[in-house]
Amino acid sequence: MLIRGRVHNSRVKGNLAFLVLRDTFYTVQCVAVKNEQISKHMLKYISALPNESIVEVSAAVTKPEVPIESCSQKVELQLKTIFAVNRSKVLLPF
Repeated sequence: MLIRGRVHNSRVKGNLAFLVLRDTFYTVQCVAVKNEQISKHMLKYISALPNESIVEVSAAVTKPEVPIESCSQKVELQLKTIFAVNRSKVLLPF
């Protein structure tokens, strides 16, 4: 599945990266786990993406064991690839 959205929030902890994407009123959580397809550099790249940047992700849709309370969509995306279409400034002017 290919999705384009704005980075609402991102956090990296060890070998895991969590990324919340937003499009209008809907949010979905993406998860990247360090493995043979996702490197440590990719996790560092995800952590450096500023909020409000537009990204395009390729991911597999899964249903998590524990429901996600912080997002409007109750599915989770297992990240395969991520591309920054348009990076926002780190400090927005407003």
